[in-house]
Amino acid sequence: MTVEENDEGKCFSSKIRHLKKAEITHSKMITCPDIEDYLAPYKQPVMTWYKECERVEWRSSISVNTTHIWIPEVEEGDGGNYTCELQYGSRLVRRTTQLKVTGRTLWMDG
Repeated sequence: MTVEENDEGKCFSSKIRHLKKAEITHSKMITCPDIEDYLAPYKQPVMTWYKECERVEWRSSISVNTTHIWIPEVEEGDGGNYTCELQYGSRLVRRTTQLKVTGRTLWMDG
């Protein structure tokens, strides 16, 4: 297990982020990586999701549950750092995924 200090003023270390890419207008699932060992089969885990270390109002089309965030249609503003936080006994387990949003390649007649 790797333990890294959080970046200054952040809730994660940029050294151990997971990277995902998504294309604008496509759908994307962001999962909470490497969390299985902390999920007890008989208990409903309490998971909190953050974007850029802050709790946000997700737009209505985005589905957020314990293990993932589902974005049915990615927008440019969806890029950033998504952190899932799980209360595990007296400890907090955090995982961060960086979502890079790429534009669609459009062919234009010139």
